[in-house]
Amino acid sequence: MEFNKNQLKLIKTTTFFEDKRILLQDVSSEFSEICEQLKNSYANHSFKISFLPSITSSKITRGENLKGLPFLMLDFPKQFSKTEIFSFRLLFWWGNGFTLFLHLKNNQLDRIAKKVIEERKHFYNEGFLISTGGNEWEHDCLSKNYKHLEDFTVEKPLNFIKFAYSIPFNQSSDLISTIAKKSDFLLAFLSKI
Repeated sequence: MEFNKNQLKLIKTTTFFEDKRILLQDVSSEFSEICEQLKNSYANHSFKISFLPSITSSKITRGENLKGLPFLMLDFPKQFSKTEIFSFRLLFWWGNGFTLFLHLKNNQLDRIAKKVIEERKHFYNEGFLISTGGNEWEHDCLSKNYKHLEDFTVEKPLNFIKFAYSIPFNQSSDLISTIAKKSDFLLAFLSKI
């Protein structure tokens, strides 16, 4: 096999892998801190929201192939079943930034959607996108699944509602407080349902 100059340079470089390992450890540590903060916020709001999961757990998942790119995901709280989903998910996606998701599937979706329409200006001002159709496991906010709240209308029947807030890498220096603010906004919204 013959390699061109760029390929030879690439396969001779090994420092990238050590740098990547350290960077992912740093992100994972930050996710652990964020999880502790989310636990406090969740506890403060849990008595006001009837459909919150009573048993909560957290998980940080690491992968190498989210559309071909490495990622880390923090799920807290997380409840996944065939009929119900309640999950805050924070995604670090190599080359794409951070995204906070709130993924909901339950028997309250119509009420939630109606309240979203009433408060869509607040969601829009906070920078959230929404998805209610297509693949509910799509994490690319640039996909056609996600819409700005100003364009949101209820599509029947609703199978899920997913809110997304993206944070570019160059705006992630205050990630912990940004996630706290956005998750508190979502939990306060749910407490009105």
